[in-house]
Amino acid sequence: MRLRLGRSGSKRFGERGAAAIELALTLPIVALIVLGTLDYGYFFYVGVNATEAARMGIMQAVTSAKTANAGAPIPNCANANTPNVITAAQNAAVAYMNANMNATMAGYTTATATCVTNPANPSWQIIVQVDFPPASGHVRAGLPPSAIAGRVRYRTPYLIRRLN
Repeated sequence: MRLRLGRSGSKRFGERGAAAIELALTLPIVALIVLGTLDYGYFFYVGVNATEAARMGIMQAVTSAKTANAGAPIPNCANANTPNVITAAQNAAVAYMNANMNATMAGYTTATATCVTNPANPSWQIIVQVDFPPASGHVRAGLPPSAIAGRVRYRTPYLIRRLN
């Protein structure tokens, strides 16, 4: 039995361009899957850091409030030092995000701290919101869009900490 070789020396003369066509058909799909995976991974990475930033803000609020009250338990948040404590908590959360994320994340974080004056359970609440550009540069379906065009929003749930 003799093998017939084509002009290019291939055993499969009729299938010379099949690999190139298969690559051309599958490459866009694989690229979309890879970019989507990068975007979702980056979104969750920002989310973990934003939650940790909220924790840092709460810890700063509790520490500042106890320091302002000479270490005694604080019965409620309606004291004279509350605005300073809220500002310290917000600044601590934003500083954590700016320090632990890459340089492109600076300026995308806002933190909102409030004091719940429920007499039975005085608590601090903090929300960290990050409006950031996605890793691939395009907002993907399924990621929450920001009010700023071309960005994605991550907003932490309320993080509450009792003061006493």
